[in-house]
Amino acid sequence: MKDRKNLPENFDETEIALYHLIFLGNLIENTMKAFTNIIRKVDDSDENALWVSTCSIILIQTVSFLDEFDNFIKSNDIELNNTIKAIKKAVKPALKQIKQWVELRDFRNNVLAHNLRNEKKAISVFRRGLSSYDIPKSGSDFAVLVSSVSMIKKTFESAFGEKILKVQIAIDRNEQPLKGNRFNNQTEAEDVISRITEEINANILQLKNSIL
Repeated sequence: MKDRKNLPENFDETEIALYHLIFLGNLIENTMKAFTNIIRKVDDSDENALWVSTCSIILIQTVSFLDEFDNFIKSNDIELNNTIKAIKKAVKPALKQIKQWVELRDFRNNVLAHNLRNEKKAISVFRRGLSSYDIPKSGSDFAVLVSSVSMIKKTFESAFGEKILKVQIAIDRNEQPLKGNRFNNQTEAEDVISRITEEINANILQLKNSIL
């Protein structure tokens, strides 16, 4: 998704916010769908690793989804804003369910987005324990979370499909040139990895020699 400041000015902040909400909702749905498609098709250890990654990204995206819903889905146009308020009221049961996990943001901030430390006190999250956070944990929890997000997304998508499509068309037309890859093939990547490995091994050998 493009930076807001780089987008054409033929739509307003409400339309961008609606697009963001749908974009994030789609990411959450697709992330969970991708995981369910590999269940029992890979080794247990690989499946567990993918489950942790799936849960982590869904929690990050859910907090962003809530931020967009709470802070940006609004309008200066009175009639449009009244419609938005009515839709928000309609989907309140789903929103309420999501927010029953009261530490989503704390977990996102302390565990997933930063350096495993409490933002204010810089205390390791492992002193408290990851399982102590009030967040979705089981497959059933995440089924409820993703379904709740999906219900909100689909309701707004149904009501404002034309506005969302308008933003998508503008984004597609405003596509910026892609920056080139730093490494273009496996050989280049392996050469760099080999060089870094050799440099680190040399540094460690020098360190050992200096100690001895």
